[in-house]
Amino acid sequence: MEKQSRKSLLISDSDTSGISEDSEVEVQQDLAAYKDISEENKDSALLLKRSMKRNSYNNPLTHTKIVIDESKRILKKPHIDSNITKMTSYFHGFDNVEWKSMDGQFPDNQNSFYTRVPGMIKMGMVKLEKDGYFQLHWHKEIENYIILSGRGKITIGDEVKWVDANIKQELVTIPGNVPHQSWNPYPEPLVLFYFFPEGLEPTFEIEYCLPSGTTLSAFPKI
Repeated sequence: MEKQSRKSLLISDSDTSGISEDSEVEVQQDLAAYKDISEENKDSALLLKRSMKRNSYNNPLTHTKIVIDESKRILKKPHIDSNITKMTSYFHGFDNVEWKSMDGQFPDNQNSFYTRVPGMIKMGMVKLEKDGYFQLHWHKEIENYIILSGRGKITIGDEVKWVDANIKQELVTIPGNVPHQSWNPYPEPLVLFYFFPEGLEPTFEIEYCLPSGTTLSAFPKI
């Protein structure tokens, strides 16, 4: 895992220190291909087209070439929409995330933000700043959280847990129709990755139920 993460950084910043000569050659090859794609990618769909057609790869363990035999290549019809075809890179840094406030959409929310993640199912990230609160709500769909960073208190029905991503990253499961809420009393932001594993399309509107007896159906929507 550490080697893979290191290589990912190498491709991003061109720093090739601390790796073997063979590995450095492979990194430079990958880096060259990455730069070629970026420079030629005037058509937003070009990255996807090139990626699907590429038939030669390098095995980082054996330093041998992997060639896909086009006569035997299995291709299934992919699920693709504009979220995918418009991507100019498959790697998305948090620095460029467009956070939008939820405070005006959920009446009891405070210092809460969200962003959608491009893909074929409904997913994204929630960020709670200091004293941030994502109010108690529920929906009929199953939902999952992955705690990415920060600390906070998450309540799901009868279970309450203080989470700390610096100590342990957690996968959280929220059954349908179970009330849940999140709170961050700490200075650093609490960031959660959320997704709905039932395969809901991005355009599907979740109906959020609130304790007041009202519902919200236009969130999250970017």
